[in-house]
Formats: sequence, C-alpha cells, structure tokens
Amino acid sequence: MASGLLPHVPIHLDGLTRQMTEAYEEMLPLLPQTLQNRQRSSGQPAFLSGTVHLVKDRKDRERIIASDQPAVVVASSGMLHAGASPQYARAWLPQSDNALFVVGYQDAESPGRRLLELQQGGEVLLPDGKGGREAIAAYARVERFYLSAHADRGGLLGMIARYSPGKVLLTHGELGPRSNLAGYLNSKYEGLRQGRCAGAQKG
Repeated sequence: MASGLLPHVPIHLDGLTRQMTEAYEEMLPLLPQTLQNRQRSSGQPAFLSGTVHLVKDRKDRERIIASDQPAVVVASSGMLHAGASPQYARAWLPQSDNALFVVGYQDAESPGRRLLELQQGGEVLLPDGKGGREAIAAYARVERFYLSAHADRGGLLGMIARYSPGKVLLTHGELGPRSNLAGYLNSKYEGLRQGRCAGAQKG
C-alpha cells in the first residue's frame, strides 16, 4: 500500500494479534533500526498508523464482517481452532472473491490444516462459537505463507539483558535446548541463581 502496489484499505488487527502489536509498539527500541527511523521521521507509531486499526470489541468485529468494503484482517489463531480468526473465516470463506492466507505451522488435527488440504469448494469444520463445530463451504482463495515471530537464542538473550527480569520461565520449545538455555542463564545472571530460571520442566 505504501508503494502504491495495492489500494489503500483498512487493515484490522484482532484477537491476540491486536495485543501483540501493541506490545511491539512498546518494544520499539529492540526492533530493527529502520522501524525506529520511520517512527522518528513520521512522528507516527511504527505499526498502528495509516490504515491500521485495532478491533475494539465484538460489535466492531461484527461491523467489519458485515461490511461489503474491501479490507484486510490479521487475526489469531492462525490454525483456525480458536480466537478471532474462525469468526472471519466462517463469514468470508464461502465467497470466491475473498482470500484467507494461513501463516506458520498447522497442526495435523487443526481446521487450518484441513483447509489447506481441501480442493476449492470443499468444507471445513470451524468453531461455531457455542462449543461445537460447523461445516463451512470454502470457495475463497486459500494460500499458505511460512512466517514466524519466534525469537532465536540471541534474540531471547537480548531481551533478557535489556529488561533484566526478576524471573525467567522457559516454557516453549524442545527440552534439550531449553535446559541448555536455563543453565546458561543461571550461570550468567546472579539474580537467577536462586532457582528463578525454570527451564527443565516439560511444558
């Protein structure tokens, strides 16, 4: 949109995506210098500016879903098993002029994986908002992109060094690397030597 390759349309952020984007705004000094420079030169937030909007509540979401105007929605969960994304998918998948782009890993049992395996015009079971699932026709364009927001070891260590947390809980990832990182942190940081870095538990 900034370069004119796409028309300017609203970009709505919903669910955990909304909360994480707000968090990234607060973490701007840790992000790439180009983003920091853009924020300084424009005087606008790095992410929440221009056509980008936060979905405030259920009514706001329903208004976006019901609108016939072009828009982009970035919503959690990316596997379509929970969060805000199934609500948009239920409404927009049946129309062939819409598109749903799946990013990242899709569990074998997730609706997102099923959607990727479909031939156009098949059905996918999506949460119905009442604790069950409902078959939804999928005529929209569906594509997958491999994106990740995970930090590597260096990125994690950089954040720990910057924020000097009192406690560090390592709860995601393979047990071996997690235990190795816990051992490193316990040896490097005096404040974490009193059992404050929990990395060996299976999480």
